Amino acid sequence: SAQTGQLIHSLTGHTDRISHIAATEGDLIFSASQDCSVRSWNVKEGFCDTVYNFASPVSYVQVSLGMDYMYVTSWDRMLRTVDIKTSKIDNALVAAEESITTMLVYDNCVFVTGCDPVITCWNMETGECTKFKGHKGWVYDLKIHDNYLYSVGDDKVIRVWSLDSGNIVEEFYGHEEAISCIEIADGMLYTGSYDCSIRSWNIEEMKYRINERQMMVADDTYSRKYEVFLSVMESRKSKKGKKGKKKKK
Repeated sequence: SAQTGQLIHSLTGHTDRISHIAATEGDLIFSASQDCSVRSWNVKEGFCDTVYNFASPVSYVQVSLGMDYMYVTSWDRMLRTVDIKTSKIDNALVAAEESITTMLVYDNCVFVTGCDPVITCWNMETGECTKFKGHKGWVYDLKIHDNYLYSVGDDKVIRVWSLDSGNIVEEFYGHEEAISCIEIADGMLYTGSYDCSIRSWNIEEMKYRINERQMMVADDTYSRKYEVFLSVMESRKSKKGKKGKKKKK
């Protein structure tokens, strides 16, 4: 209880460590465990509602907004979509090249990453796959804000990606060790690290830097195109000059 500080329920049943918990708007929470299962719990009454068993240790679980489906990732590189009402697997695919430890559900897309430095986005309606490449080690956490994907991991860098293009739009440095987690609240981005520090970043200032970089890239692209244009024109003039000259007898 928040008022008394007393424990309300102790939910037991898993036989190995719990890797992730997903809350819902109702009375249920879902827990993923290394014991190869996901459990749904009625937190109001304090009992396990359903047990979902899988073939591999489960690393992450997320639930769709309508409480229709549950997305489950595991160390066998699989992403499974489970119909919550029937408890049956609706879809299963090999979603990454290495074990998956982190997942993010956004609209109709599921982002997975972990031991593979590549972040993979799966459109669950079309089956299309987009890869976000740039990290140089394990990726530990993902967040989406204002059409940008933020990712952190072993390489100590906060990377910001465009959801539209899949390209890196900016990188932020500051931590001395791997960044393990990220959160966004009240216009601030917070990162926690193996260097035992939490650092805060102003989202608006980050956006300003992102826009500045995009303008620089656009100017650089225009400059390069103009240089190519001048080079082509110069080459054409040179060829015309050679054709116009008559050979001396």
